[in-house]
Amino acid sequence: MKIPKPGQWSAGHNSHFRQLSMTVSTFEMFVFL
Repeated sequence: MKIPKPGQWSAGHNSHFRQLSMTVSTFEMFVFL
């Protein structure tokens, strides 16, 4: 199993992870209002 380098991982997944975290934070705002 090949582990991707941090640079490749950030380039491939950083935008998706950021979008996911924003979605989660928005959901938490609605939950805790």
